[in-house]
Amino acid sequence: MRTRCPTSVGLVWRVPCILKTMRRFFIAPAIAILACSSPLGPGDYLVGSWSSPEATFAATSTSVTLQLRCIEARFGPIRLTDSLMFTATGVVTEVVIPLPTKVGDPYALSGRLEKNLLMIGTLVLPQGTGYQRPACDAAPNPAR
Repeated sequence: MRTRCPTSVGLVWRVPCILKTMRRFFIAPAIAILACSSPLGPGDYLVGSWSSPEATFAATSTSVTLQLRCIEARFGPIRLTDSLMFTATGVVTEVVIPLPTKVGDPYALSGRLEKNLLMIGTLVLPQGTGYQRPACDAAPNPAR
C-alpha cells in the first residue's frame, strides 16, 4: 500500500512524511556504497588511487601504474601480504628526461598500506586522485 503525505497541512508537518516516503531511495544506495568501499585486507589485490605532489599510483585488479616526476612504470596486479605490505617488479614505460633508467628497464617496487595511506619508499601517498602527474624536473626521484 502506497503512503501519501497529506497536502492540507503545512510544509513543516509534511517534511517527516516526505522523508519517510523517500527513505527507500536512500537506504539501498547507501548500503551499496558501504559494501563497495570496504577496506583492503590481507590477500586482496591492491586496488585504488593514491596521489601526492611527488607521485600518482593507480591500481586495478589487473594492472598498476606508478607515475613519478620523470618516470612511469607499469606492473601486473599487486596482492597485499598478511601485514598489508607488497613487492612487485614492473617495467619502465616512459622516461621524460635523459636518466640512467631507460624504457624497458625493470622497476622494483615495495611498500605498505596503512589505512588510506600508501607508502612506497620514502613517499607517502594519501588515497584519492587530488593531484595530476608530477612535473618533471632534474630533482632526484625519492622513491628509489
